[in-house]
Amino acid sequence: NIFHSSGFFFFFEPELCFYNTSSISDIPNDNYYDDQWALHNYEYPGVDINIEGAWSTTKGEDIVVAIIDDGVHGGLDFLNRFYHKSFDAKTGVESASWYGYHGTYCAGIVGAIQNNSYGISGVAPSCKIMSVSMDFNDGVSMQQVANAVNWAWKNDADIMNCAWRCEEPSGMISEAIDSALTFGRRGKGCVVVFASGNKDGIYLSTDISFPANSNSNIIVVGAIKPCGERVGDRDSSCCTDSKIFWESCYGEELDVVAPGQS
Repeated sequence: NIFHSSGFFFFFEPELCFYNTSSISDIPNDNYYDDQWALHNYEYPGVDINIEGAWSTTKGEDIVVAIIDDGVHGGLDFLNRFYHKSFDAKTGVESASWYGYHGTYCAGIVGAIQNNSYGISGVAPSCKIMSVSMDFNDGVSMQQVANAVNWAWKNDADIMNCAWRCEEPSGMISEAIDSALTFGRRGKGCVVVFASGNKDGIYLSTDISFPANSNSNIIVVGAIKPCGERVGDRDSSCCTDSKIFWESCYGEELDVVAPGQS
């Protein structure tokens, strides 16, 4: 910009590289890759995250993704992918526990190993997975949630994946998230991603829930079907909802929608 504004040059532009990403020859050999419509939607072309072209630039190398959830269960799709630090918010011990499958599902979508002829391919298959566990079955206190978020950003998390909600707003949780957004990633601020929330009961609102709605710098993600319609839209023209008993929450805080139904 300094060169451009000096007036001494006819033009000035950044040196960019261009790749032919119209096709990818190295299709992952993971067993269920063809079923991952989120990555490559064969039935409804374009209703996916268009990841294959991005893989020619990066697969998440040197990025640490904190899965703040009910723990991540190890397996072949996570071999050598766990970050060397983890945390259990229930006990306060720097060693994550495993309380359920939800966090493992999230971790697989984020970073399952690619081209190991097994399972699925993660969106960022070369990233490191940091497990930060909470016991939702036993009840999670607001202090535990705040401790989980604070521990993650203070221990090298670049991105925080949070697919849960709190029943009530909390100042200490908001403060922890604000700190992550401001001071995490060595002062650049962590990327904090929250699910918009699910309406899974007759008395629950479809409004985006806390803490996803607590800070405009949070990336709030809603869920769509393979045909591009919101999960839970009962007036759908495609994709049956006969086995889906929840709706993806929406509102002005929503930033993006992403695949959320198999």
